[in-house]
Amino acid sequence: RQRQMCIRDSVGTVAAEAQNVKTTFSGRSIAVVARTGPGMGALKVLVDGRRVATVDLERAEEGRRTVVWAKNWADKGTHTVLVKPVDATERIDFNGFFVLR
Repeated sequence: RQRQMCIRDSVGTVAAEAQNVKTTFSGRSIAVVARTGPGMGALKVLVDGRRVATVDLERAEEGRRTVVWAKNWADKGTHTVLVKPVDATERIDFNGFFVLR
């Protein structure tokens, strides 16, 4: 299943399989936007097939549409970013990607 994801004037194609979200984009920067707060789980971020981060979304206070991870490159390029939960039983509220072309 694919759908268009738009956040703050950015557009990318997002493929959602189970709880995994993946996008391939052409640009210089990307950010992962998700909800943070009590009872939230953790997510893994993979870029071009390599695990680059684990992000704990658990916070004392709720944060909606929070940039939880970001990556910048010196030059524009095509990259694939995959976001998935560390534990499939934990709650992850993924809001989208923000891409700077």
